[in-house]
Amino acid sequence: MEKAIKVLVFDPSGHANGTTGYLTATLYWDEEHPIITTIQELKAQHYKIPNTYFSAHVELIKKTNPDFVVVEGFSLHYGKSPYLANTQMPTSQLIGVLKNAHNNVIIQLPQNVKTRWSNKVLVSEGVIEKYKRNYYWTKRPLNCIRILSPHMLDAIRHLYHFHFFGKENPLLHKDV
Repeated sequence: MEKAIKVLVFDPSGHANGTTGYLTATLYWDEEHPIITTIQELKAQHYKIPNTYFSAHVELIKKTNPDFVVVEGFSLHYGKSPYLANTQMPTSQLIGVLKNAHNNVIIQLPQNVKTRWSNKVLVSEGVIEKYKRNYYWTKRPLNCIRILSPHMLDAIRHLYHFHFFGKENPLLHKDV
């Protein structure tokens, strides 16, 4: 078995009522699936001050000490996000905080990941299970059945994209 790579994946939201889905995983390039060890959410509403919500993300990086941090990027598309007009772009700010908190941050654009790793693909690959309208995580080592929020599902998508296509990243070819 090859060297293990520890990864922390964020599907960030910097808004005052936002939710960030995140997971921790260990990757072995010769294994078919990464091993997810944690899958959770950070909810901004649980923090009284926005900066403490941002700080919770940084503390998670420090606590988990990953080799790589994978983050869903953000692009503002003309006409698609009128609710962001006259805002300070809090999700972009949070991504900037994450980039400054770790040396090996990989930004993945959602349009490159969400279609490749749709819920249908994740179910057919045995990554998640669907029952009625919900998607579930039932894999080891978490040993629990967990309903997955949209943010958790996005974190899983970004993990799988990194696992299967991240090998082309030159950072992976140096000792981390």
